[in-house]
Amino acid sequence: MTRSKYIIWFIVFILVLMVLNIFAKAVVNSVDSSVISAVNALRILVVALFGYFCVASRLKNIGKNPYLAWLIAIPLFGFFFCVYLCLKKSEEKNNKAL
Repeated sequence: MTRSKYIIWFIVFILVLMVLNIFAKAVVNSVDSSVISAVNALRILVVALFGYFCVASRLKNIGKNPYLAWLIAIPLFGFFFCVYLCLKKSEEKNNKAL
């Protein structure tokens, strides 16, 4: 994933998180708590997988090991790691073999 494409996905990712949080807070008062728990678990799973695969793709693009994408799970450090990935230039060589 190129740097510009990653930056766009990163911004979309943050906006989707914000919209989902607003939606979750609005639904809390009108739905049973077991439904809310299931929806929150699904929301967290989808957001985590989406973030992981975007970061892993970007890491491959800059020539790093995609397993470093697990670093986004560390609170606060993960955010700064994503910002670093926005700023790091892509490698020139073809890195599809990683």
